[in-house]
Amino acid sequence: MKKLPFLLCIFFANNVFCQNVGIGVIGVIPTKVCNENGNIKRGDILVTSNKPGYAMKADLDKLKAGQAIGKALENFDETTGVIRVLVNVK
Repeated sequence: MKKLPFLLCIFFANNVFCQNVGIGVIGVIPTKVCNENGNIKRGDILVTSNKPGYAMKADLDKLKAGQAIGKALENFDETTGVIRVLVNVK
């Protein structure tokens, strides 16, 4: 059995199966990102974006406690994609 770095959750709406969704809790998690707040550099803090299901580079002047998803472990300069993120929610 392959070990996955996330919990696999099953969502239902109106008693009808919708989808399996992986939820990363801690560790190095493959994360969907976008360039909504500029290119991402290794070490940048990531937060949720306006694009559902995606993270973006945080504006450190606006960042408040509890808003960070994690820290980028790779550079990213495309429109959307997946990078490794160190997630350690406290």
